[in-house]
Amino acid sequence: MFNIFRSRDLNLNLGMSTKNGKSKAYFEKSISTVSSLDKNYLNKIGRKNKLTRTIEMITLKKLRKKYNIKNLHFLKIDCEGMDSSIVLKSSLKDLDYSYLCIELLPQDFYGWKNYKQPKKIANSFFKNYFLKSNVFKKLKKNFNFCSNNNYAFLLKKK
Repeated sequence: MFNIFRSRDLNLNLGMSTKNGKSKAYFEKSISTVSSLDKNYLNKIGRKNKLTRTIEMITLKKLRKKYNIKNLHFLKIDCEGMDSSIVLKSSLKDLDYSYLCIELLPQDFYGWKNYKQPKKIANSFFKNYFLKSNVFKKLKKNFNFCSNNNYAFLLKKK
């Protein structure tokens, strides 16, 4: 559907990781909005692994080189629990975009066992934990925080 509705965009169906190669990916169904490279991830969020596939993995650096990406306006990283690892292991050169949107789960920051979701969820709660994260510490040299919607954080290049 992306290729139909966003035909001028480069839409890739691959796994982004901290290493190039192949990896098993776990899905709850054949067309799913939730998948992960972490075998336990779906169980942690109350879903079940029903399908496993081997997929091609690529780093952000290799992705930019392979597709000759020089200037990119917007990058959204939504890798179900791997987002912080990808950002922290990428160079700022590889993260050179006008806008960067990242999904970071509080469980990744606090640890799954230590995280207790607040009774009243507010964007300010998620913003505060993001601004304390190692991810933001790395990115704040080149990006300003714009806004967030729960776990998704939008940054704008300085």
